[in-house]
Order: sequence, then C-alpha cells, then structure tokens
Amino acid sequence: MNDLTKIQNESLMENRNASPDRVIDRLFQRMTLIYGTAWADKWRGVPLGQVKAEWSAGLHSFDTEALRMALAALVKQANPFPPSLPEFRGICAQFVRRGPHRLALVDKSPRDGPPGGFQSLKQVIKHAGIPAIKQQVATGTEE
Repeated sequence: MNDLTKIQNESLMENRNASPDRVIDRLFQRMTLIYGTAWADKWRGVPLGQVKAEWSAGLHSFDTEALRMALAALVKQANPFPPSLPEFRGICAQFVRRGPHRLALVDKSPRDGPPGGFQSLKQVIKHAGIPAIKQQVATGTEE
C-alpha cells in the first residue's frame, strides 16, 4: 500500500485518545488530499504551525467523530473551495452529539384522561367487540 492510499484509508477515529496535534495534522493531510493546491495556497505566507494552532484551538470542542463526518460532508457537497475555520466549525456543529439517544419522546405534560373521561373510554371498549376486554369492563375486573 503506498503512502497516499494509507492516508486516504486512515480515519481520524483510529485512536480516540489521539493528541490534538495528531488530529490536526491528520485533518490537514485530508484537506490537502481533498483540495490539493487550493488548500496549500490558502495558507501561503502564513507559518503552518500558527495555522494549525489556530485550527486546533478552534476545533477543540469537537470530537474526532464530528470532524470525520464534517470531512465526509465536504466531499459530498463537492465545493471546490476549501473551508475557512469558521465554515468548518459550522459543518462540524451539525454532527455534535446532543445527549443520549432516546427511543421514544416522553410527554410530561399533565393529563386529564381521554376526552369525555374514562367512562366514555369504557363504552368504546365495550362496543369494540373484544370479548375478554368486554368482560373485564362489565365486571370491573382486570387480569
């Protein structure tokens, strides 16, 4: 495998404990591969160490997964111009995890019961044609 293929196949996620410098180095490698000279020309005349330090400070609040997904979004958008730091932060922000995933929404608003009260619900169930439920409603028993 040549060096170019190795860089393309590596993921920012290869090491969740990677140092910020390593992550920024990897990000700049990927940007160079994606944008070529347009990326390098963007920083012409500016010491690269300063540029990387600014990007590191600007992206410190994002995890590597958000950075990886932002890079994928850049490729998908097919914009021929490399992003500025604020533009890239905006893309990363779309991929920030916002707490644990929830399987269902929880409605905590107070409830008064069904319209017409529970008595009307019992009447609906009684006329639903389900014998076991009809018997429980008629006798007031539950299993």
